[in-house]
Amino acid sequence: MKKFIENLKGIALDKNFGAKVPVQSPNAAILFLVVLMSILGSAYLIKGNIGIYNAVKEFRAYMTTDFPDFELKDGVFTCSADTVYKKVNDNGAIIIDTHGHSDLQSLNDYEEGMVVTSSQLLLKQKSGEIKGYEFKNIKLNFDKEKLLNFTGSLLIPIIVIFFLLGLVFVFLSKMIGVLVLSILALIINAIVKGTNKFDTLFRISIYAIAYPTILDYLLDIAGVETPGFKFIYYGIAVMFLTKLILSTVKGNDETAIVE
Repeated sequence: MKKFIENLKGIALDKNFGAKVPVQSPNAAILFLVVLMSILGSAYLIKGNIGIYNAVKEFRAYMTTDFPDFELKDGVFTCSADTVYKKVNDNGAIIIDTHGHSDLQSLNDYEEGMVVTSSQLLLKQKSGEIKGYEFKNIKLNFDKEKLLNFTGSLLIPIIVIFFLLGLVFVFLSKMIGVLVLSILALIINAIVKGTNKFDTLFRISIYAIAYPTILDYLLDIAGVETPGFKFIYYGIAVMFLTKLILSTVKGNDETAIVE
């Protein structure tokens, strides 16, 4: 972590930092990116996981207190409600009717929703598309209690899996961004008549993308929307990229003078 902080400071404050990149260990920049994305990705994913946890918690509370008992067994859905159960929100509705009084016509006043009968599940999407699922084709038997137990027992494992896969995704997506920036680095390197090879420019691109990435994640975590931020993001990255590449050119010039 100490080396990570030193590199992070060097990117911004050390005018000769770029010249040090070619003599670093080839894995130093990759390790820097792994640490950076682990820190930022963890903060971002923790926020998302808290949202998932709260959503599941609200679902379980709703199912426990407001939803009638039900059972799906041998392709037949039964419900404890004596009449039609109807839950309405701003745009849609959930209708459970095992007495044969409801069909898709019951959703005419809603943009989306679903109707559950004793034999099928009917879904209406915002696009107007209708989908139907026959319970006889579902080879599962479960009831309200089993559903609550299932969601409770799998909540933590799902969050852990989501977190780990999320870290892999944020790292790989950032690697793609580094590759894009490396192409720009080749162009800048040619313009300033640098002698850097692609592997060096790739490592320089990792360091150049650090600060715009930090800004990007901080804005995301804070929920701040910035129109045209991609232009700002790559603008900052190119600024650091140019600074670091020029540092290597200056370093080479000073070495030539000494010799």
